[in-house]
Amino acid sequence: MDEAQKQQLLVAREQYHQREYDKAAPMLRALIEQGIAYADVHNMLGVIEHSRGEFVEARRQFEAAVALNGLYTEALINLSVTLNELGQFQESREIHSKLAERGVGSLSRSANDIEPFARGKLANLHAEVADAYAGLGLLAEAAEELRKALALCPTFADLRTRLGNVLRDAGRLEEAEGAYRDAIASNPRFLPPRIQLGVARFSRGDRAGAELAWEEALAIEPSDRFASMYLRMSRANRMRPSMSTMQAVRAEDAADENKH
Repeated sequence: MDEAQKQQLLVAREQYHQREYDKAAPMLRALIEQGIAYADVHNMLGVIEHSRGEFVEARRQFEAAVALNGLYTEALINLSVTLNELGQFQESREIHSKLAERGVGSLSRSANDIEPFARGKLANLHAEVADAYAGLGLLAEAAEELRKALALCPTFADLRTRLGNVLRDAGRLEEAEGAYRDAIASNPRFLPPRIQLGVARFSRGDRAGAELAWEEALAIEPSDRFASMYLRMSRANRMRPSMSTMQAVRAEDAADENKH
């Protein structure tokens, strides 16, 4: 899966969770047509088709998900429900029996045995718990949940960025910068860790380092408004320490306009 496909799946999953099914379905189908055969993709399409009353197609999608991951409990339950809707009660009962026999799963399984997007879902659940902890000011607990998420999906740059944000808010700026650097190494073109690295550096008085981080972000995406805003703020403060930040930024904007 290339970066464009990863972004497409990320958007589709967000739309799915927001119940924007008309937007998510075409993107999920396009991914399957491109050869992205993941159980999670088929399960989401199955749920969408089930919600539309298209039970035959829903069954087909759930069966595809289970074929890819026979331990995918959510897809198995969805398939059982759909078979019941189709009047195929015996097949539905057989799936129920298999689930009951298996129980909740084997304690001997490790995270590496789990299908990649199931790992992603678990990681996102840890991230949601982290958000809840952070919202209550429990930053140590939030950081621990994000580390659990990263143990499942160590290459997720967005999770490393969120860990950096929590560490930064806790005043652990050096650790935060390390998390941002790891996120950048994981995905060099992902802008948020570069921007937040600049914020962390600026917070500890390293204005030159902060400006470098924002300049690198703008080199990747010249139109990014956050990197541009922070860079102008820093330069304006450095050039006009006697003026307020907003006055200095406005003065710099006016100067830029006069050049054109």
